[in-house]
Amino acid sequence: MRFVVRTLAVIGLLFILLFAASVYGVSRLHAAGRTPPPILNGTVLTLTIEGPFIEESPTRTGVTSLLTGRSKKLREVVGGIDHAATDSRIKGLVLKLDASAGMAQTQELRAALKRFRAGGKFVYAFADDYGESASGNGQYYLAAACDQVWLQPMGEVMLTDVMFEAPFLKDAFAKIDVEPEFAKRAEYKTAPETYTERGFTGPAREMMESLANNLTLQLVTDVAAGRGLAADDVRAFFARGPLTTDEAVQAKLIDHVGYADEVVAAAKKAAGNDDISTVALPGYYNQAVSDSGKNANIALIYEVGEIARVGGPIDADAADRGLDNGNAVIQGFAKAIANPAIKAIVFRVNSPGGSVTGSESLRRMVVRAKQAGKKVVVSMGSVAASGGYWVSADADKIVAEPATLTGSIGVFSGKFVVGKGLADLGITTDRTITGPFAAMDSPFTPFTQQQNERLNATIDVVYDAFVSRVAQGRNMPPGTVANSAKGRVWSGQQAKQLGLVDSLGGLSDAIDVARNAAGIPADQPTVIRIYPEALTPFQTIMALVHGDADIQGDVGSALGDLGGPAGAAVRALSPLFRNADGEMARMPDILQVW
Repeated sequence: MRFVVRTLAVIGLLFILLFAASVYGVSRLHAAGRTPPPILNGTVLTLTIEGPFIEESPTRTGVTSLLTGRSKKLREVVGGIDHAATDSRIKGLVLKLDASAGMAQTQELRAALKRFRAGGKFVYAFADDYGESASGNGQYYLAAACDQVWLQPMGEVMLTDVMFEAPFLKDAFAKIDVEPEFAKRAEYKTAPETYTERGFTGPAREMMESLANNLTLQLVTDVAAGRGLAADDVRAFFARGPLTTDEAVQAKLIDHVGYADEVVAAAKKAAGNDDISTVALPGYYNQAVSDSGKNANIALIYEVGEIARVGGPIDADAADRGLDNGNAVIQGFAKAIANPAIKAIVFRVNSPGGSVTGSESLRRMVVRAKQAGKKVVVSMGSVAASGGYWVSADADKIVAEPATLTGSIGVFSGKFVVGKGLADLGITTDRTITGPFAAMDSPFTPFTQQQNERLNATIDVVYDAFVSRVAQGRNMPPGTVANSAKGRVWSGQQAKQLGLVDSLGGLSDAIDVARNAAGIPADQPTVIRIYPEALTPFQTIMALVHGDADIQGDVGSALGDLGGPAGAAVRALSPLFRNADGEMARMPDILQVW
């Protein structure tokens, strides 16, 4: 059955890849007939923000980009801005803000814009609206870091507090006679409450309100500083609802009211040359930035998405490159460890966690890298929580954005019991059994008292091990870690105050930390190499045929990346459609509305 499912999935994916290849080929032929615009003195770059940028994960088959329509990589966007900051030909940058990149990614972009402006260059922001009867925090938060903020004449500005939402499925399961049975450690480990509750429990509400208040404070503080306004005035706008263009100008939130072509014309005039064509930032990056990775001294390894159990060969050092999530990361570490030229490893973690055993396997590679004399610095993305924190705790240093969601030091386990629901349909089950635990993972019957006792005993052991590993990795007393644990999610800013992260910043900052930690001489350039190398389309197909890739996880990850209520629903329901992974270290599925 698994072979049939895998074969059908491969056939479906082959059709997608064939379609993508056709589109790509046509686009390449079209592009071949055009000469890329030259990078001349006085050039103005442009960048459109259409949603969260993708990280760079060697585990993806390309389905994510096809389904979400997003292909810009955060590292390349930030790298392009930083390169342009020292390029005398580039005079400015125009941003078109169609959607939000997410709060942590926006903070990384804001830092890059600050470095760009420090080089004597300008940044203009334009949007059709900064929230139209809905929160426009995401677009405006980035715009507030620019020299000028433009708004289309019929646009609106709406700033709000940060809010968290979560779906709860208890009543839905009751209607189909599905019984969720879960054990968790500890009170703030709210991930299974999606299935067992009708709303936030007391600890969950406390945690969410604390996060929302902290992120709202970050938003208010940064917008006020960027616009030269009092923090109280900015907070007052949250209670006013949508502001018209005139009201936004009077409030000093907007500098100019105009159209997209007018902001481009203004930028060209400021650059001193009205006749030069603008250049899209991704195109500029491809032309101007060398990214070969030759003579690299720092390795960059990505852990993106939910952490799965590690499959594949037992010897990662000798294994061929694979596509499985755990395999790719582990083999990346193995190759970076084996390369004597690599002095430090930057481990970019953007994960809500997942399998406990998978997390422990990745943590082991961090330990091995340190034992081999490599410095390991974790760069946390939008989220690095639960298993995402488990794999980070042993690094030499941890760098997170103030809005990163992290912590969630806790575990849970359980199953969905579907026996009653099947009986309602006239489907019954029977079994032969010779021991008390043979049917422990059966979805047809609830846990017995004996099974439940063992489940909770194992959960206690895993939770204690999680706390112990964090304490050892962070060089903190176990009691201190325990007080910060209990499954509670923290912002990066809160985590720094608790000692769970070392400094605040983005990937560029983590690379600087790694360089300094490794003692790389000042006269040596920083050269990054990503491990493992990206798979070719043929290698991807062969990995799928041989069962080395998790198609379901790849598609599920892509759908989860859609964001909004649909993405939250997909993530909440995903455990129903995959094999049990035993104990799970995963943060709750929450929708951040900002």
